[in-house]
Amino acid sequence: VHTTGEMVCPNALTLYTTQSRNFKSQQNMIKQPLRALFAALIYPLAIIATPNALRAEVNMQRIITLTVKKGEEIKLDLSGDAPGTKVVVENGTAKETLEVDKSWVHRKTYIAAETTITIYGNVGRFYCGYNYGNITALDVSRNTELKELYCFDNQISTLDLSKNTALTGLYCYGNRLTELDVSKNINLIELYCYNNRIKVLDVSKNRLLELFDCSFNQLTALDVSQNEELEEVYCYNNPLTTVAWDLFFCSLPDHTAVSWKSKVYPIEDVASPNKALTLAANGSTATSKSWKILYRNSGSPVEGFTGQRKCPPPFLTLTYHAGPNGSLEGETTQRVKPGTSSTSVKAIPMPGHEFTRWSDGKTDNPRIDNEVMSDIDVTAEFQSLASVMGWELAPLPVHPNPTQHGIHMVAGGTVTVCSLGGDTLLTVAAKGEFYLDLGNLPAGVYLVRTGNRIARVVKR
Repeated sequence: VHTTGEMVCPNALTLYTTQSRNFKSQQNMIKQPLRALFAALIYPLAIIATPNALRAEVNMQRIITLTVKKGEEIKLDLSGDAPGTKVVVENGTAKETLEVDKSWVHRKTYIAAETTITIYGNVGRFYCGYNYGNITALDVSRNTELKELYCFDNQISTLDLSKNTALTGLYCYGNRLTELDVSKNINLIELYCYNNRIKVLDVSKNRLLELFDCSFNQLTALDVSQNEELEEVYCYNNPLTTVAWDLFFCSLPDHTAVSWKSKVYPIEDVASPNKALTLAANGSTATSKSWKILYRNSGSPVEGFTGQRKCPPPFLTLTYHAGPNGSLEGETTQRVKPGTSSTSVKAIPMPGHEFTRWSDGKTDNPRIDNEVMSDIDVTAEFQSLASVMGWELAPLPVHPNPTQHGIHMVAGGTVTVCSLGGDTLLTVAAKGEFYLDLGNLPAGVYLVRTGNRIARVVKR
């Protein structure tokens, strides 16, 4: 899919979207990703500069604005909604009126007179690719009827498409996008956003999506469960864990009953560094739904999957209990999506007791469960501090606890401070109301005993 060098603007998507869905198998013979078609389907139309009087016929309410580097070359191409569409390109004080057809005109190069170039008129498809650092921002929000946008290989860091509900093709790869909101672009059929810095991408509203390339981003999760029309997905070179790959394979729509063969490309080539993480997932989840799993570079099948994880239900229930002599801090019943994390739950022992573990063997406290793939039901377990030390003692009230400096208590004659391992660290003779200075001890957890009482003290 990815090529180097410049490409000529295509007319492929317009032809493609008019095809009947009844001819999927025939379409797959010609519907390759956009870059492979750029040089094939060209309908040149000479640019006709027209007198100023014709500008009155231009729809000045439909506007595209480019932020550019002054004095640099800016390459543009466009097509209109209908034959004979008149468009104005405003570059500094110069205003050029063009008459364009529905097919692409020959690409035209402008020298940016200022830091913006503005295009007025019924532009249905707009191309500003391969300008690299010379285009730093793009505003298409005032051309709400725009159907195809080719803004690849620039330095665009944000892209507002919330008003472009008619958009069917978006080619914004090779920019600096950290986020991309396509939730309003419900007519989107092709989405190529690879080679950006996108961390989260929600395509659940793009139910017509057929070709999707989100490779070379920072995605940690990918859900295509709502994209029943998908035919090809390129998602390699993202930092997905094995669990995330399993969830992605689970989200692929079931295509066992369709006439075309769907393809997914999770790995670039056999030497890719993320290969092991991907192969540890359960690839049969995808192949059982008639998806071919292929290497991007060679197109050969990816083999050697070792994972056995089954697809979880849409939501999981996490339940945390406190055993005798303790309580919990945090949300004790949680409902989460598979692959996500719980919120923190902390086990709080009663005075004179110590948290020992959770019933599933984990000792984390507080506890956070990451990449959850099944229901959890666990209990926090506690035991008496006196029994830990071999002492049979009652709880000793102290305050403040935790403390940064010391504690107030009622002493019973001798106060002993021990480590949890039983080593005596400090002994002080005291009786009655007493302040015990712990300032010389490092941060940690200590046992303080006086008479027949004991306390667990946290020093910060």
